[in-house]
Amino acid sequence: MSTDHQAAAAPSGAAGPGAVQELREIPLRGMRGMIATKMRESLQSTAQLTHHASAELGAVQALRAHCRTAGLAPPSVQDVLLRLVVQTLQDVPALNATLEDNRITEHPAVHLGLAVPLPDDLLLAPALFDAQAIALGTLPGA
Repeated sequence: MSTDHQAAAAPSGAAGPGAVQELREIPLRGMRGMIATKMRESLQSTAQLTHHASAELGAVQALRAHCRTAGLAPPSVQDVLLRLVVQTLQDVPALNATLEDNRITEHPAVHLGLAVPLPDDLLLAPALFDAQAIALGTLPGA
């Protein structure tokens, strides 16, 4: 008997060893569907790179301590890192570029995407358009 026939012959709810389970499909709707679509498009249209690095954050911690001493709300470490990414993309235009139709286009505006974890293993991926215009300390509300 072929695998297809075994799947059809297996009684509903059979969970014994070797029992063939039916596939369960869950449609992605709303925000989850949009995020999945955008992530797939991104994978198809951008060069993929994963880079792992470590950094010494003494200067960031000193900035935060200085803000506290001055009576200012200290920016979060994430805020500072996002601001540094934006500044780097402005300082090195080749990093803020796209390749389309065999032509490189350097973009003056920085549109920054980041992943925000949510409960139940969900992920929100907002885009901060014109991130170069967002002041340090206001990134979380952007």
